[in-house]
Amino acid sequence: MHDLNPKFKKFSYSDEIKYITKSLGYISPIVAQSMYIFKNARIGGEVDAHTDNTYIRSKPLCCFGIWVAFDDATKENGGLWGVPGSHKTPTTYFMKIKKDSNGKTVVYYDPPEKPQYDLSNSVPLEAEKGTVVLLHGDFVHFSYPNTSGMQRHAYTIHLVEGRNHTWESDNWLQRKSIPFNFLYEVDSKNL
Repeated sequence: MHDLNPKFKKFSYSDEIKYITKSLGYISPIVAQSMYIFKNARIGGEVDAHTDNTYIRSKPLCCFGIWVAFDDATKENGGLWGVPGSHKTPTTYFMKIKKDSNGKTVVYYDPPEKPQYDLSNSVPLEAEKGTVVLLHGDFVHFSYPNTSGMQRHAYTIHLVEGRNHTWESDNWLQRKSIPFNFLYEVDSKNL
């Protein structure tokens, strides 16, 4: 969406997003993925506990997410939850792709067993409409189903550092027809 839809492109490459990313120390960030998250009233599904580095992989790992509340996000309508301090534990569970014996692309996890995240200390990340939440790539987060009568939509962008980092060749996310774009690039002469 961030490269194909004009409205999402304008937002995803805006000065505000650039400011946030620069303040985190990214030199030449790449906008790797974007998602519009629909959590409609009474039918919005659960999102299992995960880290973004599981899915958006560079070497070294450097993913971070920018999550924007399009509606108030509360405990009642399937808002975000997170595990304080979990970003200090490196991600060790990864989604990858490979070719099977017939040449078909297969998605798998390495290792095959999903980690059992300790969610006992998780806290709600309630956010008013328009709030921006930054998610470290190793931060464990999730959401419960939306069983309320209120929708809870959000937009998420995932970014990685493009300088001195490589995109993993077995990353499930490959963009061959539309190349990845830099949010901005800093001239190395000015570093």
